[in-house]
Amino acid sequence: MSRRILYELVSKEGYSFSPYVFRSKALLNYKGLEYEPKQLGFVQIHEQVGEVNPKKQVPVLVDGDDIVSDSDNIYNFLEKKYPEPSVPKGDLNFKDLYRYAPPLAMPKLLPLLKDEDKDYFRGKTEKAIGKKIEEALQPQVYEQNLKKWREATDKMSNLISDQSEITYTALQVAGVLHWISFSIGEEETFGNNKKLEKWFKDLKNKVKVN
Repeated sequence: MSRRILYELVSKEGYSFSPYVFRSKALLNYKGLEYEPKQLGFVQIHEQVGEVNPKKQVPVLVDGDDIVSDSDNIYNFLEKKYPEPSVPKGDLNFKDLYRYAPPLAMPKLLPLLKDEDKDYFRGKTEKAIGKKIEEALQPQVYEQNLKKWREATDKMSNLISDQSEITYTALQVAGVLHWISFSIGEEETFGNNKKLEKWFKDLKNKVKVN
């Protein structure tokens, strides 16, 4: 069997939290494809991933002689090379989750990262959310962002079925929930939305991603 490696972003405790990496890990697990995780922080990604991906971003999948970057490209690659079990595209609309997750999740991530990654991540975060991290964590600002997030998750719970069908858009939704629940905790991520919480946990169990 050819060597298969997945480059992923991890916290200071070695937890893989990226929503994009989540999709690729889930696909590999669901298709029963063994792989070696290469766990890196932000600084290590910039130093090492350029060898396999000029954009210096993860995920990157090395599958024998094939090198595939970007989670969407990895999905297309795996569906073509390993078609069974198939993972259909699906039609869940996850744009609101991606819109409201960063202002809520990114500021809370800072203390969870490796020390050498914090300056880089601060700059990236403050550029993305348009304000200082400390400002984003002020109670009034944080509660406003949390309210918008809860509105988006309420909409999502109306779109999902009771069964956690494995589709690519379902994995995209689950990836955001995986990321934000690591950042702010499951209680604040889901609030009273038990339907979405159960859907998420059932899907994670099916694809064997912790």
